[in-house]
Amino acid sequence: MSTRQKVFSYLLVSITVSILFGGIVSSLSCARATPPDWYVVVGSGVADESLPPGQRRLMALRAAKEDAWRQLLEAAKGLQIDARTSVRDFITQDDAIRSRVMGVIRGAQIVGEPRYLEDGTVEVEMRLDMNKIRHLIK
Repeated sequence: MSTRQKVFSYLLVSITVSILFGGIVSSLSCARATPPDWYVVVGSGVADESLPPGQRRLMALRAAKEDAWRQLLEAAKGLQIDARTSVRDFITQDDAIRSRVMGVIRGAQIVGEPRYLEDGTVEVEMRLDMNKIRHLIK
C-alpha cells in the first residue's frame, strides 16, 4: 500500500469516526434537552394564634412549605398506608389508618410569592421536574 493510499485510508477512517462521534454526542445532548414535566402542588400552613404576629407569619410559611414538600414526595415516591380495624360481633370497634412517606426531595422550586390569606393561612406553590425523578429511579 502506497503512502498516498495510507493517508487516504487514515483520513477516511478519521472522518467516519468524527461523524459517528458527533452523532452520538448530538443524540445525548438531545436526550438531556427533554423539556421539564412539572408537577405543581399548593402547600397550606397555619400557625398557633398565641404566637406574636411576626413569628406566626414565619411559622405558617414554614408549615406551608413542608406541606408542599410532603405532597411532592408522595407524588415522586408513593405513600405507605397502614390500616387496622377491630370488629366485634360484626360491629366496627376501632378503625385506625396511618400514612407515612419517607425520602429526600431535591430540586423543588417555589413558584411565585407566598400568598398570605386573611384567615392567617399561608399558601405556597411549588413545582418539581418529574423527568429528574424518573431519571433517578431508573
